[in-house]
Amino acid sequence: MEPQSLDLSLVISIVSLVLASTTFGWVFYREFFAKPKMTGMIRVSNVDVGNELIGPFINIQFVNLGPGLCHVSSLITKKRPPLWFLGNKICNKLNNHTKWNVVMLAKENKYSSKLPKRLDVGETLDVYLDYDKQAFFNEKPTHIGVTDSFGRCHWVNRKQLKDVSRQFSKEIQITS
Repeated sequence: MEPQSLDLSLVISIVSLVLASTTFGWVFYREFFAKPKMTGMIRVSNVDVGNELIGPFINIQFVNLGPGLCHVSSLITKKRPPLWFLGNKICNKLNNHTKWNVVMLAKENKYSSKLPKRLDVGETLDVYLDYDKQAFFNEKPTHIGVTDSFGRCHWVNRKQLKDVSRQFSKEIQITS
């Protein structure tokens, strides 16, 4: 009977060793290598305060999908040159550079999140920008997003950005 009990204890020890090493590997990967992912959206929306609608605002929203927390530092825009498909070397020689801008929130908006902001998993960042002629859509950006504590850029959905940009252009032309 002793050889069978030794075999059983050996199997249990090996299974526990594999389980412990797998757990250690996952925790190590999550803590040191896995960086949070974020998803963003943009839309034109109003804020409902009691019985009153305030707005319209350009609402930019980002959600931290995890794993781990993320520090969002700034709101940025990017405008690719018309000849972007030729590559950076050719665009630089033609003086046709990609333009990067940091969106500074000139007015304090009490409905908007303040930057920089720490986002835990599942938390959202809501930025409400004024919807007027001086909005950054006059530059016609190709990308709008945020930068995080890892130095990465997270962009809003391009289709949503195009829809909001078209809507902004139409409404500004109507009011002009």
